[in-house]
Amino acid sequence: MLLNGEHFLMGLDTGASAVSLPADVAQKLKITPGDQDPTVQLQLADGDIIEGKQTSLKTVRVGRFTVDDVTCVVLQPGLSNAPLILGGSFLNHFVVKLDPAANELHLTQIKEEPQPRGAAAGAAELRR
Repeated sequence: MLLNGEHFLMGLDTGASAVSLPADVAQKLKITPGDQDPTVQLQLADGDIIEGKQTSLKTVRVGRFTVDDVTCVVLQPGLSNAPLILGGSFLNHFVVKLDPAANELHLTQIKEEPQPRGAAAGAAELRR
C-alpha cells in the first residue's frame, strides 16, 4: 500500500473508522499534526483507549485504486506496538470483500452519483 507515495505494510480493520498512523510513520511521511487538528480517542481491539490527532493523507493507494485526502489519525508518540491500520476513511469508498484462504483483499469502487445543480446532499423525502 502507498501512503503519500511511500510503501508500507498495513493491517486491515473494517471496523476502524479511519487510517491510523504510528507517530514514527507520520514523521517519515512528514505529517506533523498541529494544535488546530482535533484530538480523538480510539479504542483498540484489546479495549485500550489511546489518543491521536486527526489530520489527512494526500493519497492512499491500494492496488490500482487511489483515494485523495484521506482522513487519518496520527497516534501519540511512545506507544509500543502502535498499529498502522487501513480503516474506514479509505475502505468506505469501496465494497470490500476479504478472501482469508487466499490472503486477498478485493475492492470494488463505489461510484458517487453526481448531484444535480442546486440539489442538497442527504436523504430524499418520500411521498405517498
